[in-house]
This record gives sequence, structure tokens and C-alpha cells, in this order.
Amino acid sequence: MRQISTHFTSVLRNTFIHLAGVLLCLGAMPALKAQLARDSCSTYISIETDPAFWVGTLPNGAGFDANIDVKLKTLPNWRLGVLLYRGSWSGDFGKQLLLNETDFFETDWNTLWSGGGIELQRPFKLNLKRGGLQPGLRLQWNQFIYRQNNIRKGDANHFVLTPQIGFQWFPFKKYGLYLLPWAGIQLPIAGTDKRIINETNRHTRKVMPVVTVHLGWEFKLK
Repeated sequence: MRQISTHFTSVLRNTFIHLAGVLLCLGAMPALKAQLARDSCSTYISIETDPAFWVGTLPNGAGFDANIDVKLKTLPNWRLGVLLYRGSWSGDFGKQLLLNETDFFETDWNTLWSGGGIELQRPFKLNLKRGGLQPGLRLQWNQFIYRQNNIRKGDANHFVLTPQIGFQWFPFKKYGLYLLPWAGIQLPIAGTDKRIINETNRHTRKVMPVVTVHLGWEFKLK
């Protein structure tokens, strides 16, 4: 049974990686030729990132975080997206963010957090021409690789549901630049539960609240 579960987790993980990677590549190319004017019969694509992710992982080398979101003219009331991220976290903040501190009681953990996913948002303009309130839901795959003194000690793979709510704000009328502050909570629903690391059985699943601000640019496609 454990071998079947491990194989199933691996298949789902690889599916997420390939799907997100393909959509990121397809989405980024037409955006380079996009316009910025807005009307009700156009398709829009957004490229955004989380600056806090880059800053938080910088002490351990460059990280990566990117979202590609699309609002289709055939589905103007929905925003569909894919996301990819990868970076190493350490120190007290990294431990508090990613690890079960009761089980991972040592202070010298370095955790490589990688993953991808898809998201669906239902924007509410609230009488605004652009942006507005954006509740939504993410389905993500998270992989955590645990290291001590640059030695890999174990890993965990989780599938996560993330209900979220944010507000997309365009500070300039003529430009596609926007800020998207949002909050959500990552709820692990499947995947690795425990790992024996350093001869200790440790819980790897953790409910993770997220509060951050994305920086992005929206393009209008012809």
C-alpha cells in the first residue's frame, strides 16, 4: 500500500510540474506583444511574483516565484492561473514558516521548498474599472527537502488546498502595473505524513497561513 501511495504521489507531482511549466511558457510569449487598453471583449494575461519569496530565500541563493494568470474574453468573470516556486529557507523565520517546530526542534535546518499549482479566482470589481476583490482557491503540490549542515536528511511531498482572498490594485490608469495583497491558508490534504529523520519520527504536514503582496503587470491580448 505504501508503494502504491508513493507512486501515486510521484505521478501527481510530475503532472503538476509539466502542466505548470508548459502553461508558463505558452503564457509568457504572447504577453510580450500585448497592449494595455481595457474593454469588455478582450483577453488579459498577468505575470506576477511575490517579492517576499525572493527576499526570504536570498541568504541561501537565488529563489524563484512566478504566477501566470489569464482572464479569457469567453469567461470574463473568472481568472485562471498557474504558479511555480523554488527556494531555500533557513533561520528562525524559515523554521516557523515551514516546519513543525515541536518535531524539528533543532535550530540548524535549511529547507528547500519547491512546488507548483493552479488557481481559480472570481474577481469582483466593486465599481472599479480594473482590479478589485479576488477570492479564490489554489490546488498546489509542495515538496520540502530537509538539510542540516548541507547534508540532506529527508523529504516530504504534500498536496495542498489554499483558500485565499486578495485585492488587485492598479495605481496608474494607463499602465498595467498592479499590487495584489492577499491572505490564504495552505491546508495539506494528501502526501507525506511522517518521516524518520535522525532516528526521530517527525510530522511533516503543517497548516501554513500566508499573508503577502504580489507585484505584477497585466497585458491585453489582441
